[in-house]
Amino acid sequence: TLSVKNQRLSDVVKEAGGVIPGAYVRGARLIRTMNEDELARRDELIKMAKQSAAADAKDSLSLEQLATETTYLVGIHLDEALANPGCDEDVELQNGDRLVIPRYNRTVKISGDVQKSNTVAFKNKKNYKYYVEQAGGYGKRARKSHTYILYQNGTIAKASKGTIEPGCEI
Repeated sequence: TLSVKNQRLSDVVKEAGGVIPGAYVRGARLIRTMNEDELARRDELIKMAKQSAAADAKDSLSLEQLATETTYLVGIHLDEALANPGCDEDVELQNGDRLVIPRYNRTVKISGDVQKSNTVAFKNKKNYKYYVEQAGGYGKRARKSHTYILYQNGTIAKASKGTIEPGCEI
C-alpha cells in the first residue's frame, strides 16, 4: 500500500530497509495494474482489431490473450533512481504496482528463430552475435535486422545498438 500520494521507487526501497545482498538492482522491474481508463482503451483497441477484415485465426488467439491481461511491464532503471532520488528515473508509483528485484542472474536466454533456443552463461564484453551462435545461429526465416535485447528491467534495445547484460534475453 502506498503510504503517500506521490511515492516513488526510491521511497519504497528505503521504507523496505534497502535491497538485500545478491539483489540485482539493474534487473528490477515494475509491474503495473491497468486502471479503468487503460482497461477501457485496451478493450476498444481489441474491438477495433477484431472488426478488421485482416484478422485471421492466429490474430484472434493473440487478441483473446491480450483481453485477459490486466498488468503490463514498466521499464525502469532502479539503480539510477536509488543513486539520485527524485530524478526522472525515480518514477511515481500507482496503487497496485509491484516492484520486483530479482537475484543476480549470470545467464543470457536466446530464443526466436534460432536453431535451438538456449540459455547460456553470461560472458562480459560479448556481443549479441556470440550469443546467437550459442543457440546454433539464426534459423532460415530469421529477420536478422530485427534482433532485439529484452532486459530484465522491461526495456528493449535493438541488438546492434544495445549491450548484453546478465539476465537479458535475445
